[in-house]
Amino acid sequence: MGYIHCCGALHKTRSYCIVPQENFTMCEVDILSKCPVCGHTVVQLTRVCKDNSISVIRKVNKKARDFFVKLKNQILYKKMNQG
Repeated sequence: MGYIHCCGALHKTRSYCIVPQENFTMCEVDILSKCPVCGHTVVQLTRVCKDNSISVIRKVNKKARDFFVKLKNQILYKKMNQG
């Protein structure tokens, strides 16, 4: 389970590992279905490059839902709560 920063706080998310694209060693997507403060849907893709640099793609609301639908077929597994 990951966290996304929205409205000045960290909120628990559902986390998934996805198939790493070319030149990436790890890809993870986090989904916040509804922020308890503003109600936004947030999807964040975090990727680690082979040179250990990190890139983040973040989408909100309709773009976030569309982005997740696009990534759904690349999901390898859901990450479990580690707490």
